Amino acid sequence: MKMILRYLAVPIILLTASLGFAQNTVWSGTVTLDSSYTIPAGDTLTIDPGTWVQLASGVSITADGVMKAVGTASQRISFTSTGSWGSIVFSDSGADNSIMDYCNVYYGTEIELSYANNVTIENSSIMNSSSYGIYVYFSSDFVAQSDSIANSNVYHGIIITGGSSNNCYWNVTYKTNKNQQGAGILYSGSSGTVGGNDVDYYNWGIAAIWGASPNADEYPSTKNNRVDSCQLGLNVYYNSYCDFGVGGASGNYS
Repeated sequence: MKMILRYLAVPIILLTASLGFAQNTVWSGTVTLDSSYTIPAGDTLTIDPGTWVQLASGVSITADGVMKAVGTASQRISFTSTGSWGSIVFSDSGADNSIMDYCNVYYGTEIELSYANNVTIENSSIMNSSSYGIYVYFSSDFVAQSDSIANSNVYHGIIITGGSSNNCYWNVTYKTNKNQQGAGILYSGSSGTVGGNDVDYYNWGIAAIWGASPNADEYPSTKNNRVDSCQLGLNVYYNSYCDFGVGGASGNYS
């Protein structure tokens, strides 16, 4: 691995190999990835508030270890490129307890969880993805909260396949070109709580398939989900049992 560190107004870090650093690596300032980067299992990558991560075309970040990308409302962390790039992948149990908070993820493929538990993505903006906004595969105790997902080409905004206790609160997801394809939030063979979300311009607003059982009963709020300008607002089939709203709720609606 070659690392070049230049001290300008902010440090610029150039990473050119798909290997990890030693434990407890910190990224700050501007970080440029010319090739895919892996956080090794047992390591932790901390990304400081205000950091700008620039990814070359096709480059991905894979978290076999823990990633803590925690920005603030005034100092968001950005993952972006001048063209399309790869995915941010939380892979297996080594990535358990990772968090992305106040992050901008622009022009990537998707954020993916694969057998990684207790991962939280909140207060983040996921724009112009080429596949999905967030794809959760057999991971449990995932939380998507107060995220904004706006894409033209992406198929599903949030898809959760398998696992349990995967929760979606207060997210806004919509198609910028209003093409009504895919689902805003899709539970497939999975469970959890889905409440307070706002979904627009998908084919299915919120859907549950293949034995899924999301519900809003335990959502700590009086607001239900809001679905607008979708071909089907709520879609439930193939042995799924759901409760998408709370009787007598005010504000949003299902």
